[in-house]
Amino acid sequence: TFTPKYEKTTLAVSSDGSKLFFVSDESGIGNLYMLDLKTGIYKPKTNSLNGLFQISLAADDSKLLFSTQIDGGYDIFQINFPVDKPFIDSLPYTEFRKKEKNKAMMIYKAINDATEENSAASSGSLTGYGNFSIEFSRQQVVRPNPDAAKTIDEENDSSVISDYDLNDSTLKERNYKLKFSPDVVLGNPGYSTYFGFQGVDQMLFCDVMGDHQIYFLANLLYDLRNSNFLLAYSYLPNLIDYQANIYHSAGYVRRSDGYLYRFRDWGSAIGALLPFDKFRRLEFDLNLKNLSRENLSFPKDPAYSKFLIVPSVKYVFDNVSYGFFAPVDGTRYNIELKGAPPLSGDSSGFFTVKFDYRKYFRVSDWMSLALRGSAGKSIGGKPQRFFLGGTDNWFNRTFRNDYLPFDEPEDFAFMEFIIPMRGVSVNERNGSQYFLANAEFRFPIIYAFFPTALPIAFQSMMGAVFIDAGGAWSGDIGDFTAARKNLSEKSVPKDLLLSAGIGLRSYVLGLPLKLDVAWQYLYWNWSVPKYMVSLGYDF
Repeated sequence: TFTPKYEKTTLAVSSDGSKLFFVSDESGIGNLYMLDLKTGIYKPKTNSLNGLFQISLAADDSKLLFSTQIDGGYDIFQINFPVDKPFIDSLPYTEFRKKEKNKAMMIYKAINDATEENSAASSGSLTGYGNFSIEFSRQQVVRPNPDAAKTIDEENDSSVISDYDLNDSTLKERNYKLKFSPDVVLGNPGYSTYFGFQGVDQMLFCDVMGDHQIYFLANLLYDLRNSNFLLAYSYLPNLIDYQANIYHSAGYVRRSDGYLYRFRDWGSAIGALLPFDKFRRLEFDLNLKNLSRENLSFPKDPAYSKFLIVPSVKYVFDNVSYGFFAPVDGTRYNIELKGAPPLSGDSSGFFTVKFDYRKYFRVSDWMSLALRGSAGKSIGGKPQRFFLGGTDNWFNRTFRNDYLPFDEPEDFAFMEFIIPMRGVSVNERNGSQYFLANAEFRFPIIYAFFPTALPIAFQSMMGAVFIDAGGAWSGDIGDFTAARKNLSEKSVPKDLLLSAGIGLRSYVLGLPLKLDVAWQYLYWNWSVPKYMVSLGYDF
């Protein structure tokens, strides 16, 4: 466009390649312009008081979308048939742009006048200003004060001056100095299906380049033995990302014997993340875990503790695109291998393999179909247990037998809850192997509820229809039994759980709230509806 002094952003080319749309701040505000690539002529197409961003032209040139900021938020607007839209002859300049142009004209005039004077002097003509008498006998030259130009820091460090040549305008290369500054400091409430309401403080410190990060998370209660915290350092300048952390986690559980126990998991871990491209990566972790279980109801009962070395590796593929409440298009899957070798003759080692696959189909702009399949198996002297049932961040939660299924310290440390399996309680089934399948159709109910009066209090609403199927059992794969006969000789679920239901999703006060109504299939009938209110996003 031959105007390099103005900023141009966000380009779009017409389908025949003869027109170029772009945003330029030539008038002082980013507006839409169209350049005819054959004639080289460009003119504005819009006269907006707010800057335009992120233009997108349809493949057939029938419409052009752009975003702009309105009332503190970004909205998307559409121009129909932008190629045929009449040009605007000229745009009025903003006051800032007017001052810039006036300043440029003054500089140009001064340079032009000086050039004319130089031309006159070179031609031999002189310009006089009258006759003056100048007398220097009483004049004295003021000596410069060498300390006047020094700053306070330079006075304290004389080496600073010696490093620089004041007549040299080039910058000298210095080594990068690592200095952290707080990027995020916040405290917010949370909710856990298993431990109820919680409060969490988080702090993130980064250097200027973002190559080094320090992250701290804490939920402090009385002392360190009863608190949860994580302190992690991440090293990110190269292709492979590294992280080292120390952590402590404590939880209070009333076990099947009716006594209150405190479970603890503390230790340190190192990890590495190797990306192959934008969508594929390999994750490595080595975790040193100290586990303990203490009977708080009878403190004299000996505490049980264990030390584990847990290496793991996970391959991840993820290219999904997100919609209003969940992914709407793409594929994501991962396969994870994890184990703990037996130490000092202890036969409690284990080896676990898990696989999770999810596929999303965009049916329309606001409707999508989500499919998921997941399975895992643990073997060894003391294999991991998987707990099937419930959903994440479930407010009105229920537990099978009315207690959390933590009997061993490993149950608390790894917390292998397999969700969502709606219509049943947490830990409805458990075992050393599992599978879970979910199918969910998502659709809009209200796109913008209270769009102007209360945009934050209640924002849009989505609906869902779902089917869940899962199973968990111990032993060999062949030991799986879908159903059994009860005393009335009716088939009832054994290892296989089936449910179906409907759900609503919405943002309430900025929080993603879900309401699900699910029915469990009992083989001979359907159960009464189970209402589940929870926080979070869909899988």
